[in-house]
Amino acid sequence: MIIRHDDSRPVLNVLYPNDSVFDTDGDLRVNFAFEYSDSFPGIEIISVTNDRAIGGGLSKGGVDAGANIITAPGASPVIHPESATYNASLDHEFPIGANSVVISVADSAGNVTADTVEIEVAGTEPSFSLVSPSDGDVLTPGFVMRVEFSDVAGRVVQSGLNFIADKPLIGLLSQDGTQSKGAEAGETFGHAFSITEGSLLSTAEMNMDSYAFPGGETTIVAQVFDLAGNPSEADTVTVTAPDPYHSILVVNSIAQAGAQGHTIPLGFTSFEPFGGLQFSLNFDASVMSVDSISSQGRAPSSPFYEASGEGKLDIVMVDLAGDPIPSGSGVVLHVYASINATAASQVMALTLTDVQVANEAGDPINVVTRDGFIEVQR
Repeated sequence: MIIRHDDSRPVLNVLYPNDSVFDTDGDLRVNFAFEYSDSFPGIEIISVTNDRAIGGGLSKGGVDAGANIITAPGASPVIHPESATYNASLDHEFPIGANSVVISVADSAGNVTADTVEIEVAGTEPSFSLVSPSDGDVLTPGFVMRVEFSDVAGRVVQSGLNFIADKPLIGLLSQDGTQSKGAEAGETFGHAFSITEGSLLSTAEMNMDSYAFPGGETTIVAQVFDLAGNPSEADTVTVTAPDPYHSILVVNSIAQAGAQGHTIPLGFTSFEPFGGLQFSLNFDASVMSVDSISSQGRAPSSPFYEASGEGKLDIVMVDLAGDPIPSGSGVVLHVYASINATAASQVMALTLTDVQVANEAGDPINVVTRDGFIEVQR
């Protein structure tokens, strides 16, 4: 028996990139090509890593710093017995500036050969323009925020939209039960935009129908980032939001005749804390009866209520410890009801009356009421 001890490292020859100044023609993709050989055939491990995340890192569909680029999801390397090539996809853009790439191969005996290539990626940052609003605009319902942007590689995605305001953006509850996602002051609300991709220029729009800022001036800083994290220049505008209306609304629902414990959500949208409020919910007593109510979200934990047999539910909400109901938008009460088993198919109105609301100081404030309905089905 002849035993051979393999202590010879593989031979590695990096063909590309081989220049410390590396221009990707603006699209920020770096391709690799290298050759290798071993005295005892059997290259088993091939690795290409970068000291900076590419494509924004794994969370954005790219590759984290130090991770093997050619085995990452979406990579399509071409591996031969004595060579390998890798052409980067648009999801794997490199960050602009200095990058340190380590290419290594290992044989079956564990002998490793590595080569480090220092490259300076000279690419093009995304271009960006905040089309609307302009400085001094008033953000009324129906106002559309609009931006235009482009990138040589065309890879600015939703997560790359960065819009930050110095006031909270409130996502409004609607009567169909849906609610747009808002953002705290200093948080990005890029998720609120819809992107339309173009061959040369892309746009993103956000309709203020589903959102509101508190009344007064709001400063917005906007820019985009490509998948490699390269930022565009930022645009800044100061806009004015009119004093918005506080509202109490009924979320519409569907119930089967004979249903027990059917949930009727009630929502509040407020742009300042409520010290307390009371109101009545009116309904057809021949169709529905109230079982109980419970608080949800930011409301006091124990609302007071009284249900008459005449189709009226009186509700009082006040925190006995003196804590106000915080500003915001969302469901704050669930009314649990039973539907008469003999009720015909119909749309039964749910109306809000006798509304009184006070702020933290106890002063009355105006609110808008939005009546709703239950669709009774058989």
